[in-house]
Amino acid sequence: MAQRSEASVEIAAPPERVFEWLVDPGLNGRWHGMEVEWLPADRSALRRGYHGVEIEPLPDSTINPTMKPAPTDVEVTRYEPPLVFDQRFTHRFAVADSNYRLAPTPAGTRIRLTSSWRYRGWTRLWGLVIRLRGVDVGREHRKAAEEMLTTLKGLVEAE
Repeated sequence: MAQRSEASVEIAAPPERVFEWLVDPGLNGRWHGMEVEWLPADRSALRRGYHGVEIEPLPDSTINPTMKPAPTDVEVTRYEPPLVFDQRFTHRFAVADSNYRLAPTPAGTRIRLTSSWRYRGWTRLWGLVIRLRGVDVGREHRKAAEEMLTTLKGLVEAE
């Protein structure tokens, strides 16, 4: 089962400043709401092909209480500062791609986040159970992305 979501927001700041919030571990963690372990402290190491590891907490354990946090391999699949930043997260339960596109606007920057993910193994069965329970996973991911981008907007503009 594959899912896809998209969200965007306009931020009153230039693309270079918004991009910093994507690639700086301290800044990124502030709008994601968790510590970001996989981004390198030394930004010169960040490039296409860079690999890191994240121990990512899993969402809503009421859907699947057996799921536990596990290491997630993270690869930078595209890196073109200050307009493009793509990552692939490979977890035992899913593979997810997050693609950020920044575009200058008269008022600052439009940032668009496109996410797609494919469930693996038994998680595909849980995806079916979730759908049968009436949960629209794509809509939930889109809402979460919109909330994150809104938080990012507030933080960048408050600087």
